[in-house]
Amino acid sequence: MWIVLCGDRLDGVAGAAIIVRAARMRDTPCKVGGVFRVDEMSVLSTVLAGEQNAMLFLVGVSPDGIPGLGTLLPQVALRNVVAYWACHGTVAEDALDLVRKHARVMDIVGGSQSCVAELVQKRLLPNDPVARMIAAITADMEFGVRKDERGGKLQELLASGIDPKQMIEVLSKGAFWTDEWETARERYVARRSAWHEELMNHLTIKQCGSQRFGFGLAPQGLPADDATGHILEKHDGVDVAVAVCKDARVVFRLREGVGLDAQGIASAFGGRGCKVDGFGVVDGYKSVTWENWDDVLFAMERKLKGLLEPAS
Repeated sequence: MWIVLCGDRLDGVAGAAIIVRAARMRDTPCKVGGVFRVDEMSVLSTVLAGEQNAMLFLVGVSPDGIPGLGTLLPQVALRNVVAYWACHGTVAEDALDLVRKHARVMDIVGGSQSCVAELVQKRLLPNDPVARMIAAITADMEFGVRKDERGGKLQELLASGIDPKQMIEVLSKGAFWTDEWETARERYVARRSAWHEELMNHLTIKQCGSQRFGFGLAPQGLPADDATGHILEKHDGVDVAVAVCKDARVVFRLREGVGLDAQGIASAFGGRGCKVDGFGVVDGYKSVTWENWDDVLFAMERKLKGLLEPAS
């Protein structure tokens, strides 16, 4: 049995769809074991620990982000075959060494060489036209080319809250859109405009070190990734976009060329990240509302200044 575990972004979902398609073409049983947000890596650890006698495929999830992987992965590899691990982004050398040792095949690249879907397609289905199309649509979106509108629509569909496992199943069969998906996307887009307006109307800019941070309280229903991307797109004066969720999760995104590492920032908030994206939590808060927003901002600004501004 092939078990696919993937990240919740389009890249991971598309990569998972290609793996499911490859299994079907090989007449091999396959299921999606989970689709995980970047702040759900502890859940992924639990899922991995419970798997037995499976061929495991991990796509769009960074080994850096999985807690206790140094102890966990050798145990997982004793009970299963870690068949394949693919992700895109900067990964610490010790985590890379761990994956090299225990995974049969590893495709982990940084920079803008290939997105995860392209890595999976080239590895598993190099000659399949449907897999090539899935990979091309995803790369078009991931690298900001935006010549194929299907990538943007699929990204919006994911943000709408549709079940990503259903999306993986449909894409794996070579269908790129359905009437049900269009309805879900249209509902999301109609609401998103109001959410974006609320986000930007209350955006707060703070100078921390040499960078300008734009803080926004993400409205309920608006994904934090969408919020950070919108802040950077609409406000040229923001170097680092910060979306604070109502459950006190916080997501960071750096503008290209900013001389910071999101992983370092995320670590200060008890989280993880890569070079341009990171997540964490606001210490001491179980929820964030407009009533405690000023206090949350003060706490975050103080922590960021302590991190980025040298002591006098």
